[in-house]
Amino acid sequence: GILAEEMGLGKTIEMLSLIVLHPKSLDNARNAPSTLSLLPSNATLIATPSTIQNQWVSECNRHVPSLHIATYQGIPKSHSRDQAYIERETTRLAQADIVLVSYDVLRREVHYARPPSQMVRRGKISESRIPRPLLSILWWRVCLDEAQMVEGGVSTVSEMACAIPRIHRWAISGTPFKHTIGDIRQVLLFLQ
Repeated sequence: GILAEEMGLGKTIEMLSLIVLHPKSLDNARNAPSTLSLLPSNATLIATPSTIQNQWVSECNRHVPSLHIATYQGIPKSHSRDQAYIERETTRLAQADIVLVSYDVLRREVHYARPPSQMVRRGKISESRIPRPLLSILWWRVCLDEAQMVEGGVSTVSEMACAIPRIHRWAISGTPFKHTIGDIRQVLLFLQ
């Protein structure tokens, strides 16, 4: 869905209400045949610009303190080949109610969403093919906050957001798209 309202009308609180009032039953995700290789989760993944991530944490703590909030900063380079570390991080995120991730992290991890033939760097195939947590979890819901920032023809943020396995998807925005109706294309691809 699309949640598009002017600034200050409570989009964050509306989304938190949706999370509380429409939770996921894990039994349904476990039985889905096309998702057997994914870790099922009842978590909502919220992608935001890094500048408003703390606002989300604050609103969550204020309005839904009983929910478990996690933040994903990406896998540190020191652990990029440590499968046990990545699996622990995947489990940690899957067990949360809400996971916050910045658009910067989506941009940095987009190459993990591409087939190996597209992962060429300086003539060599990228070293690590250990799936990253965002792509290893079947999320109950993925939300793009400030969705107007995912505009234009080809966006790495949009590419990564579209690759994240999810049941439901939401675009949240209080800002009009800048130029033409074409600017909403990436958001519509995500919502498809």
